[in-house]
Amino acid sequence: MKKLILKNWRDIKARKAQFGALIILVALGISSYVSFVSAYLNLSASTEYAYEKLKFAHFSTKVISAPKRVVDKIQAIPGVEAVEGRLIIDTGLYISDGEQVKARVISIPPDQHPEVNDLLIEGGSYLKGKAKDVCLLEKHYADEREIELGDTLKPLVDGEKKEVIVEGIVVNPEYFNAVIRKAEIPSPGELAIIFMTQSEVERMFQKSPSYNDISVLLDKGANREEVIEKVEDILDPYLVIETVKREDQPSNFSIQEEIKQNQSMAYTMPFVILFVASISLFIALSRVVQSQRGEIGLAKALGYRNWQVLLHYLLFSLFIAFWGSVIGFALGTYFAKEIVELYTDIMGIPFLKHQLHLELIIGATSMSAIACILAGILPAYASARMRPATAMRADPNIALAKGRVPLIERAVTKILPISLTFRIPIRNVFRARRRSFYTVVGIAFALLLTTSTWAMLDSTNYLLDSMFYEVENWDMVAGFSQNFSHR
Repeated sequence: MKKLILKNWRDIKARKAQFGALIILVALGISSYVSFVSAYLNLSASTEYAYEKLKFAHFSTKVISAPKRVVDKIQAIPGVEAVEGRLIIDTGLYISDGEQVKARVISIPPDQHPEVNDLLIEGGSYLKGKAKDVCLLEKHYADEREIELGDTLKPLVDGEKKEVIVEGIVVNPEYFNAVIRKAEIPSPGELAIIFMTQSEVERMFQKSPSYNDISVLLDKGANREEVIEKVEDILDPYLVIETVKREDQPSNFSIQEEIKQNQSMAYTMPFVILFVASISLFIALSRVVQSQRGEIGLAKALGYRNWQVLLHYLLFSLFIAFWGSVIGFALGTYFAKEIVELYTDIMGIPFLKHQLHLELIIGATSMSAIACILAGILPAYASARMRPATAMRADPNIALAKGRVPLIERAVTKILPISLTFRIPIRNVFRARRRSFYTVVGIAFALLLTTSTWAMLDSTNYLLDSMFYEVENWDMVAGFSQNFSHR
């Protein structure tokens, strides 16, 4: 058996380019699996960790206007860990005479961080109670517009510009993805989230001391539906508009959809690549077996058993599976880290949880081994079944076509006579039908991978064009600071 293993190594060295290509193909499948699965696991872990650290609300209830005392009533509900009342006002932000963007002004308590939906200070400092005309600015808008500490913003109040100075740049769990409506596509630099003290929001927008948004953080194990029902009962006199659960919160919804997309790709794309690799490996090993018929016959004549010959050719598959797994896992881990860092940077998720997952190692190794063994078992079994005398005969493939001219060749020559230079390749395709079939299938799936990648880019461009030129087909929108009837 040692001599057969030595022969394995010599065959690999003699066909190093072919085996190298197969290893790379398997590595691509494994790396895509590891990178996508690890990316969505780590992105999900990073998001959940950030939500926990920054006390992301389990739900928020919007009302027309509620007195501040309702917070104490809601805090007394069993299962409620913390409550935060806020004023949230959507308005415009003046940029220049020809440009204006959307702005959302959110009140926060002075001198202390919110109990729910906390702020992480990326630069500057938190707001002091007596400071006037100052604000904290959400990181997405600050980065896109290159706004620094000390710069002045001009939010619009009843059509008039008010000036506030940026005291700090912050990250907020409600706006990891800077959107204010569910399923909305974020527009970089087109939405400013501004945080000001409760008293400043009341003064600037001439509001009485009140809240129009109540955010609630629950204890572990609390029944959310029961708590929501009790909160809405308390707020019912103040005209409840809606209750938004954590999974329906616009930013979180878009992030979770992105994670689901990565998850679906993690379980589709790698299998297609590994299927192409399996077909290529099957073709390669079938050719190796056919080219070594004489050596197989000699080995059996010298006393090697069927299982030894089968294992000899199956070792090629195991060799490719092993190195494909090693290279693929290393590349996949690197790509996963890059993908998660890209997402956390774009979405502003402040904490990165990157870790290796044991199930990924087991899954990648199993996928690689199963794909390669399934591809190699038939050629290996065929080699083990050969009898010494039969194996030493000439290649039987020359008789596969039974001397008939292929139908395609006959059809073409009736229309346009062709020379033997073109006829012989056509006949060779039909002489080894199985090999030709698997080659065609392999090429088809390789083309599928290429076209699907470009199709995703085209779909994204089509989605953006449809969203901004057909669905959101408007040039100007008017906002009103006060509610009024249609009369």
